[in-house]
Amino acid sequence: MSIEQLEEFLDNNKDLSQAKEVELVKLIVSKWEASQPKQENETPPEKLEVLPKTLDEAVAFILKDMSPENIKTIKSSKRSDLIKYHHGWGTGIRNSFGLWQENSELLQSICNTRCHPDDASMKIIEAVWDKLHNKQINQD
Repeated sequence: MSIEQLEEFLDNNKDLSQAKEVELVKLIVSKWEASQPKQENETPPEKLEVLPKTLDEAVAFILKDMSPENIKTIKSSKRSDLIKYHHGWGTGIRNSFGLWQENSELLQSICNTRCHPDDASMKIIEAVWDKLHNKQINQD
């Protein structure tokens, strides 16, 4: 199935369970990522020397260095569309915040238990969106 067909299926099947919906979104994202041209000189972001230990620290760190253009982009995005940042921005978060190396303090702060780095980075992206929209950061 093409990305467009998957998106149409998702839009037309509102009665899917949340787990099936998440799996379908992940499939759409993975197909989209596979279709993107590879950057030959792309270097992965370096892990920070001092890692954030809480969700609030992670959000503050991101907002401190966020360009006005990126702030505008995130503010104009719907919260339900943030999955499109899973690759790229989310990858940078996972790598630089040490989520793959078991930054257990941050993972605990975000998920209240151990969770997958993909899930944790998405919660950070959502928390940045919440902060930019003057909403209370949702840690569910």
